[in-house]
Amino acid sequence: MAGEGHIPTNTVSTANDIVDTFIGDILAGNPGLPFRNILGYNLMMMGHSFFRPMAEQLPYHAVRSGVAGHTQAVEFSGDDTGAPLSLWNDAGHRASIQAVLDTGTVEMFGMTYARSGPTTAGYELWLDYALSKNPDTKFFIALPWSDFPSDYTAAAYADVWQPQHDGPWHDFIDELRALYPGVEIFCIPHGQVAVEMFSLFEAG
Repeated sequence: MAGEGHIPTNTVSTANDIVDTFIGDILAGNPGLPFRNILGYNLMMMGHSFFRPMAEQLPYHAVRSGVAGHTQAVEFSGDDTGAPLSLWNDAGHRASIQAVLDTGTVEMFGMTYARSGPTTAGYELWLDYALSKNPDTKFFIALPWSDFPSDYTAAAYADVWQPQHDGPWHDFIDELRALYPGVEIFCIPHGQVAVEMFSLFEAG
């Protein structure tokens, strides 16, 4: 936003006042919104720095959206050490995450995709463990944005991210779903936000 720079969405600022007004105008024209009377989940989320901002700001946005009862625990580790297999192989991180899952109260478990763990192996370890504690657990896996966007034009950046999303990413999700029939596994390609915002930024 011109003159505002980077503003976290949960920080009070002039930029957020502008966004709040914009959202308020939209909600005023949509009587079915915001989404009231929706019960939130108890989440366990883990991943790297490209996943962390989204995860940490969920409580703020849950309240703003009228979602009641949202609770969460988070576990993060930088770069490739935040991949599911890396977190499983790290005794400290694994113990922290398993302690939350051991309560049997986690309703949704969110993980992120990482280049260091491009197969389903690490995800299977965590899905098996979580389902052993709560067989009704739902899952989501997030696909982040590509790094170093400043190395590209907006169109070239989209040409890097979009084929990965449309091809290997969907194949990966489908493979994981086939391994766990009847288990809800959501695909969250939140990296597309960066692609769209880069295009808007370049267009002025």
